[in-house]
Amino acid sequence: MLSVFPSLLTFGIFAPLFLRLTAGIFFFYSGYRHFGEERMELVRELSQKFSSAGKAIAVTLALVEMLLGLFLIAGFLTQVMALLGMIFTLKLLWFKNKYPLVAKHEKVVYALLFVIFLSLLFTGAGAPAVDLPL
Repeated sequence: MLSVFPSLLTFGIFAPLFLRLTAGIFFFYSGYRHFGEERMELVRELSQKFSSAGKAIAVTLALVEMLLGLFLIAGFLTQVMALLGMIFTLKLLWFKNKYPLVAKHEKVVYALLFVIFLSLLFTGAGAPAVDLPL
């Protein structure tokens, strides 16, 4: 069947850009909130399970989220970050019921992010990115 809007297929190189920016902004903002507004509650929740390591785990979690987001926004090491994001998203799905402040969104949000990361793994960064295909 013929495409309804064939002229739009010219801009297909920008599709990964939108996916990359969406996932990047999501994770950067989530890490920013874990560093700022929700830091004390997150440390308290993790300290109940991990005692003195709760603060270090909370800081590490926020740093990983923010770095993942920044790398995706910049388009740097996109496929590596997509793989890391897939693993991180699966962990968030796994910990959703145990640690509600770590994974505060619905499971469907993490499932959609997993699919976005899977798409970025296969398609690459898109047009304006630091890492371009060889």
